Amino acid sequence: MPTLLSILDSSIAHGLNQNSLRILLCVRDTKIKRPTDIAAKLKLTRASISSLVQDLCKSGHLQKTRDVPDDERSVTIAITDTGRHTLERIEHGIVPQPSSSNLQPQIQ
Repeated sequence: MPTLLSILDSSIAHGLNQNSLRILLCVRDTKIKRPTDIAAKLKLTRASISSLVQDLCKSGHLQKTRDVPDDERSVTIAITDTGRHTLERIEHGIVPQPSSSNLQPQIQ
């Protein structure tokens, strides 16, 4: 069973900070779907939630749906298959391997 430290290390390796991880877990594990409710549950500011949710949507972990057309303030949040898969990998302590394009040549 992975330790909390290995889970945090794995989440960082997957590009998620602690609050991003908490948001993904909250959306996956509760019926809370509105950013303001997530902010209240996790004791984060609305501004923080807005920025973090936007980043998680850009990375494909979450999806926003407008409740009212043309009203950006009224949205619900859902976790995507990518988000679920990432959480499963994190919970099992799986750290992504760097691709060869990410490797820097060693200068001697």
